[in-house]
Amino acid sequence: MKGELKPHWTLEEFRTYLLLYAAHADFLETEEEKEAILSRCEPEQYKRIQREFNLDNDYRQIEKIIVHLHAFKLTKADVKKLLNEMIAVQMADKQPDILEKSMMMLLKRIFEQEAV
Repeated sequence: MKGELKPHWTLEEFRTYLLLYAAHADFLETEEEKEAILSRCEPEQYKRIQREFNLDNDYRQIEKIIVHLHAFKLTKADVKKLLNEMIAVQMADKQPDILEKSMMMLLKRIFEQEAV
């Protein structure tokens, strides 16, 4: 571990990371999912956040998500909006499969515990 993790993203960067996380729930980001993410963020931001995402292992990804949830003090309404955007990205290529549904259930629990 590289030491204590501190928040370092803007809210929009965090959102992009979450969308990437959703797209990779089934270990494959399809072209349709990529297009869905790019429709919600700037291409340069997508590339930058994707590079960081690809360097993170599963544990680090969840750590970053939790740290940023705390930093932004998101409300339950904010969390619901983010979760809906994540589901929309997953649905860009098909109905979410069992891996994607399981990941969303886990994230929903985390978000509900961490949101203000």
